[in-house]
Amino acid sequence: MNTSQLAALRWMMERELSALRSPRMSPEISLKCPDENELASRLSERAVDERLTARRVERIRDLENALRRIEVMDYGVCEACGEPIPLLRLLASPSVRYCVACQQELEEEERAVVVTGSFDAPRPRRTMPPRPVTPPMPFFLPRRRQASH
Repeated sequence: MNTSQLAALRWMMERELSALRSPRMSPEISLKCPDENELASRLSERAVDERLTARRVERIRDLENALRRIEVMDYGVCEACGEPIPLLRLLASPSVRYCVACQQELEEEERAVVVTGSFDAPRPRRTMPPRPVTPPMPFFLPRRRQASH
């Protein structure tokens, strides 16, 4: 990844952080209401709002961590296997910490914990085959021209 690609990714993350940190006016939900159905509806709205806030806080944390990894020059490297994360994956999700293969393995392990209820479930160990060295991709891919009929 070259410096202009890294700068573009940093800009994307800082822009998203700015939007996430902007004050949001979420109305206070009053739980005083005469109707049980209305109370249930308000409680449901409150639960949804709390989940959205928790997701926003988690996303802010992920983006801040990614920006720190840029500062220490550890950005774009899989935390599990140490291989470079493909640029297209970083463009799709700039705060990603794992390559696709390691992310899939991590998700399989999490599913095994949910199914078995234990971290002690046997997990197959995957050896990482050497990845082919590919030349860096251009940051902006050229548009394909449509054939004129």
